[in-house]
Amino acid sequence: MLSKGLFYAFLFWLPFYLQSVLNLSSEAAGTISIVFDFGGFLGGVVGGHLSDRFRSPGVVCCFFQFAACPLIMIYHQLSTHLSMAMNLLSLFMVGMCVSTPYNVVTTVAAVKLGMHPNLRGNTKAKGGVAGLIDGCGSLGAVISSPAVSLLSSVGW
Repeated sequence: MLSKGLFYAFLFWLPFYLQSVLNLSSEAAGTISIVFDFGGFLGGVVGGHLSDRFRSPGVVCCFFQFAACPLIMIYHQLSTHLSMAMNLLSLFMVGMCVSTPYNVVTTVAAVKLGMHPNLRGNTKAKGGVAGLIDGCGSLGAVISSPAVSLLSSVGW
């Protein structure tokens, strides 16, 4: 639930943050925020590979989620002091760490849960499990936008 909420908070609010904090034009902020998405793309590939390799999507999710927390705080503190190249690299890394848990939970974990021995023979199980996981995540997304809006009104 929280990983999807965090992902959507970045997806919808990152251009506004870049515009407000780094004083970028709306066009530049929108373009630069794409780097976050590229990090998420690579994170999804890496997270899926690591989940297969270690046979534990939960460990992979925890690693990336725990890495995301300090990276977000460090980026917030240092973003105004970084060069544009370092800002891009930082956003890539944050995107990778924020998006990977969301990608792994909604795909790898859903498939693994749908293949549980208790659900064998039930053709609707995988879809039901994926829907339940994504639906719970949507609750986090519903909460994240108003929360970020409230926080941004008192300052980043």
